[in-house]
Amino acid sequence: MLNRKFTTTNQVVSSYPYSEIADGTGITAYLGCRAAIDNTPANDELFLTTSTMASNYQSYTSIVTDVYIDFDVQFLAPKIISGKTYISLPLAVSANPASGTVGHDPHIKIVHYDGTTETELVADTTLTNISRTIGTGTSYFDIVGKFTIPKTHFKQDEILRIKYKGVLTGVQPGGQIYHNPLGTSSVFTNSGGIMKVLVPFILDLI
Repeated sequence: MLNRKFTTTNQVVSSYPYSEIADGTGITAYLGCRAAIDNTPANDELFLTTSTMASNYQSYTSIVTDVYIDFDVQFLAPKIISGKTYISLPLAVSANPASGTVGHDPHIKIVHYDGTTETELVADTTLTNISRTIGTGTSYFDIVGKFTIPKTHFKQDEILRIKYKGVLTGVQPGGQIYHNPLGTSSVFTNSGGIMKVLVPFILDLI
């Protein structure tokens, strides 16, 4: 008689690159997005998503100098984050006067939000300044920041929050952060306007 062991469900096999298995981490890429709710700008929501949105989104947000805007991802299951995080930012700086220099100083802060309190994981960090000196018009830049998140446990429904702040300088400056998940903003040669956040998770491989 041949004995066989039967299972009631299919066995799911996940594959990861060897390097990620070796150090027990897996990288997930999140895209910045701004959803237009009911076509009412005051109701728009900024968030991070792993899926592109085919419609009903806004490709950029104008900067109010020295004021944070938040990009959130809420976890529906417990997670552990630890390690290097890379954030790609498509940014613009605009000038209204015919001459002079305007600047856009980008700042990033990363926090753990439990629904009540923000706990700082990465302190406010200033990235590469972008500027325009040619006069009236807009210049576009893709910049990348590298950050290290300490080992942090996220319970179900808790939030990883990426806080962006632009500090505008000069006479009549303007600035934007792009978050076009479809990558169709042709003014950006490399990114297409995609804001991307690479987050390192500790994998549960047992």
